[in-house]
Amino acid sequence: MAWTTPRTWAVNEQLTAALMNQQLRDNLNYLNSKTLARVTQVANAPNQSTTSTSFVDVTNSSKTFTASVTGRALILVYINGRVAGEDGGFATHQIVDGGGSLLGNQYPAARYTGKNEPDTTLALASIMSVTKDTEYTVKLQWKVNQATGYVTNFWYVIVELLGA
Repeated sequence: MAWTTPRTWAVNEQLTAALMNQQLRDNLNYLNSKTLARVTQVANAPNQSTTSTSFVDVTNSSKTFTASVTGRALILVYINGRVAGEDGGFATHQIVDGGGSLLGNQYPAARYTGKNEPDTTLALASIMSVTKDTEYTVKLQWKVNQATGYVTNFWYVIVELLGA
């Protein structure tokens, strides 16, 4: 079944069952048969810490997926973490592709909260272009400006925006 361009109706035009089926039922069935987005998730990694002032990979943060269409993919990462140590410490996170190239922005976050304070929740987002049937790898990196940074949980949500 293919999409039918909706018609422009004329004043006093006779409405028939065939026209209603074509214009409404068939086009709605067509839309219903399409996937608008595909979501991939990865579970969180074990608790970890860093004192590195240069970007390093977050352990077990590499996620590989194969694109189902040519278009764009939205990469979302949710992180729970904190920086403990000297006041003024913060961690910066970034999402990179498998070759280490930055996707989007760097996100300074998880600011100093104190050793026994609750974690900060952070959401990162990047968009990358993808080609159908091509495998892509994304990973999370981080660094601190001082002190020690901790990640207690993180989750990826990869949303392929089909037809975008």
